[in-house]
Amino acid sequence: MPTRSPANARPAQAPATAQSGSALPSREQIELDIDTFAVMVRDGMVIACYALIEHVDELTAEFSCVAVHPDYQGRGLAAVMLRHARRAAKAATHRRYGRRHT
Repeated sequence: MPTRSPANARPAQAPATAQSGSALPSREQIELDIDTFAVMVRDGMVIACYALIEHVDELTAEFSCVAVHPDYQGRGLAAVMLRHARRAAKAATHRRYGRRHT
């Protein structure tokens, strides 16, 4: 299960976005947003990560910066992370606004 990164953790390198065509975030931006990242760790190594960026004013969240280590691709880890992100976003909405906004 993905875990939250501590604020002083070294961020995982952002994935290439050749498919989406969008620009990669800078290392500075990743460091500023580190608290939005969740990571999956196996044997002390980050094997997958994502960022969940909440847009509080719009009651939405963005699932982004998804990366899976090449040795672990094809195992459904991105789907696991998406399910985790959905639960985290829903829980954050409940904490902020109560159950009526789900």
